Amino acid sequence: MSCTTPSRHRSTTTMHASTGENDLLVVGMGTLGVFLGQAWRDALGPEATIYGETSTESRHADLRAMGVEPSVRSERATKLAQHGMAKYPHVVFCVPPSKNEDYVGEVQGALELWSGKGGFVFTSSGGVFAEDNGGTVDETAPLSTNPRMSKILEAERVVAAAGGTVMRLAGLYTQTRGPHTFWLSKGEVGATEQGIINLLHYEDAARATMAGLLHHHTIRVDNNGQNNSKNDGRILLISDDNPLTRKQICEAAVASPLFEGQYQMPIFKPSEEGKRSLGKVYDTSKSRAALGGWVPRYPSFKTFMKALNPPSAVSTASNSSGSDSVKR
Repeated sequence: MSCTTPSRHRSTTTMHASTGENDLLVVGMGTLGVFLGQAWRDALGPEATIYGETSTESRHADLRAMGVEPSVRSERATKLAQHGMAKYPHVVFCVPPSKNEDYVGEVQGALELWSGKGGFVFTSSGGVFAEDNGGTVDETAPLSTNPRMSKILEAERVVAAAGGTVMRLAGLYTQTRGPHTFWLSKGEVGATEQGIINLLHYEDAARATMAGLLHHHTIRVDNNGQNNSKNDGRILLISDDNPLTRKQICEAAVASPLFEGQYQMPIFKPSEEGKRSLGKVYDTSKSRAALGGWVPRYPSFKTFMKALNPPSAVSTASNSSGSDSVKR
């Protein structure tokens, strides 16, 4: 349940003249990128090179230690020349919209780095759906008209048009990162306790992203009976098996051995203006099938938190594991 450093990785001291078919570029190498890098290394071995692009160099030592070749966004052109290439077979864009004013332009720039021979995944959010009264949504549900969602929805359209995969993710968490720690630390939450939240562990998000990269081809049969393999743009929805209310999320965290005695339940005070947000329930059955039968390793936030060890038992491990050492 923690982010561990791979025991084997390709040396990062030498620039590579060309990419291999399993090489990966992660644009926005934060927490999700770290989990993805580990999953990619475990699945595809030391011969796959993992490139991680960040906004600063502050976490580059951590990335090198886990076998990632890091670079900063401002040096992209220089690094491409050093690597002797202009395209990567697999590309993931996981930069949040808040990080860039020209968000759609950044996504388009990342698409230009993709050779099309592998997969391209854009990590989006299930928050783009209009439903907010506790109903069920799938990939085809009506979308929000909230202006705050305009950038991410336009980025989705660009990715799908280019043949990439849009992956709308539920609320991401680890044991110490996610909505539970945010709400508990505030003490007061300006929303109803009955609002439904769909959750997804960062490791499961990484595994789904990897599946999206590796299950990117759609086989089409033409009129002559020939198989024509091509990249088809698509939109997927990913979450665990157990949507919870805000109250249930906080209760599970407070009761966890990891947080024993550290927090009290927050007070929920929804705004008196307008209707209360009751959230939505994700139906991810179609997306799981599209990813080759993907299922979450952690199907429930409740059971995940209940199984955690108390602080005294995990303090040494948490200091050395680096599970949140590189943040999204």
